[in-house]
Amino acid sequence: MGHLLLRIGAKFFNMNNITAEERFEWYFIRLDENQCWKWIGGKNIKNGYGRFHIGMINGKPIRKQAHIFAWESFNKTVVPSNLFILHKCDNKSCVNPHHLFLGTKQDNSLDMCNKHRHRANKITHCPNGHKYTEENTWYRPGTKRRRCKQCVSIINSTEEMKKYKREKIYETRHRPIISISPDGIIS
Repeated sequence: MGHLLLRIGAKFFNMNNITAEERFEWYFIRLDENQCWKWIGGKNIKNGYGRFHIGMINGKPIRKQAHIFAWESFNKTVVPSNLFILHKCDNKSCVNPHHLFLGTKQDNSLDMCNKHRHRANKITHCPNGHKYTEENTWYRPGTKRRRCKQCVSIINSTEEMKKYKREKIYETRHRPIISISPDGIIS
């Protein structure tokens, strides 16, 4: 097999001698060990995370999310299938291994909620236009589901709702007992 050469400016690189880790270094900007290392390579259009082409196996490309490759290269181990790589910095383009950590699916969800990235956190008003504030928001016990207290009180105080509730209570308490005779007659 011939040599694969890559030309960058006036320099040529023998691609057969370059590891994936060395190539990875070309695709991010490292300013400082404490700052985010910005991924400038390809990105996944759907989720915005960096994408890195590791190589080919049997003619098929092998790709990984850039932050996962960064964590695995730094820690010299593969991410277990039941775990995720999370960002401390909350920057999808960051590949600084010091900003990355392992976590479960639950850790990922909690991290997302705590950093206000969950879609429900972006909703600031109820469907009727009332603002979700501490005083105006009721959370269902044991969950993070919320309801607008103003809407709940309006629904509970309307005459229609009161009438509906009275009818439902009456129906359940005074349900007629139906009996069917052996002849099939309902009484």
